[in-house]
Amino acid sequence: MLDRADAILKLALALAALFLGGGVGYYYGVFLPMHTAREAERVHAAEQAQLDKQKEADDKKAAAVKDARTEYNDCLSFAQLGYTSRWNSTCRSLHDAEQKNYDACVSSGYSTDYCATTYPVRPAKDCSLPDDTASDYDDSLKSDKDLCLQKLRASQS
Repeated sequence: MLDRADAILKLALALAALFLGGGVGYYYGVFLPMHTAREAERVHAAEQAQLDKQKEADDKKAAAVKDARTEYNDCLSFAQLGYTSRWNSTCRSLHDAEQKNYDACVSSGYSTDYCATTYPVRPAKDCSLPDDTASDYDDSLKSDKDLCLQKLRASQS
């Protein structure tokens, strides 16, 4: 019976070694590589999420900069338009007054050459304005442009 117990013991030890070897083999051959792959995938997903988050932040910042630049350019255009409008409006007023004086001179019987020399009529648009008026308009344009720049800087802060 001892022989038989010895054979059973050997068989039990062989089976235990086989199961132990199978467990170790499974751990190193299957579980550990899968675990490492999952861990690498998790790290990669976290890195990708961080990159996506950074890209989204960069895109938002770029859009904000673009919007601010567009608003700045619109502001400059509006300032220039106001300047040109004021300038031409003043030219038109001066032109109308000078044209009225010229027409009165001609209707009084004077020659057109005399009236043109005595009462010159400036163009109704893009004329030369008196220095103080032109200087005021230039200062106003510079002030408007400075305001646009301040708005741009404030939006980028």
